[in-house]
Amino acid sequence: MITGMRSFSLWSLAAVVLILSGCAGSGQTAHPLAGNWDYVVETPDGNYEGTFTFTDGEEGLMGSIIGDGFSEALSLAGITFAESMLDFEFNTPDFGRMQVSVQVDGDSFSGTLNVVSYGMDAPISAMRAASEDE
Repeated sequence: MITGMRSFSLWSLAAVVLILSGCAGSGQTAHPLAGNWDYVVETPDGNYEGTFTFTDGEEGLMGSIIGDGFSEALSLAGITFAESMLDFEFNTPDFGRMQVSVQVDGDSFSGTLNVVSYGMDAPISAMRAASEDE
């Protein structure tokens, strides 16, 4: 009887270890871009400022933009991030499609915003916004 009890206890212990290790293994770290990024776009008409927000989604990195000239947040599309290069696009009511291509360096990025319908490029840069915990 003790052998049966010991066998049951070992199986119970093994099950608990597997469950706990599975829970620990499923804890994913946040995407390195996740969070808010305060941006500046430099144009001949002056600077435009706002915030990009990147989040981990079920299908990968998701994002939005809010800032000067936008009455509401706009969704980012086609987000790719590889070897420190970040590319995405979004559509604005006034200027149409915008394409962004930047080089990420830690807590900052810089590159080009292309206003597709006007064939115009503008420098864009951003810094990671301080989190509310800091």
